[in-house]
Amino acid sequence: MILPVFAAIGEMILCRASVVRGLDALGLALSLATIGITVAVNGPINRRFALWCPEALPLDRQSYIDRWNVAHSARTITALVAFVCAVLAAR
Repeated sequence: MILPVFAAIGEMILCRASVVRGLDALGLALSLATIGITVAVNGPINRRFALWCPEALPLDRQSYIDRWNVAHSARTITALVAFVCAVLAAR
């Protein structure tokens, strides 16, 4: 997950003439956002899920599932747009 961040930084440093800087910077920011969403939202909820007992699920479990799904959707979109930015920046 951290590889796209290093790739974007390396591309901006090593390929100055052949990179569209705005797209590469946007891709870098979106890659960092993807990591941030994972660390701040999905990771803690995953750890909470791991503690749940299947026989005694919490009554508010759906709120956690809904939050995880929203964060996962946002994470997927940011990662996809970051990838598109990287491809277009290298053209």
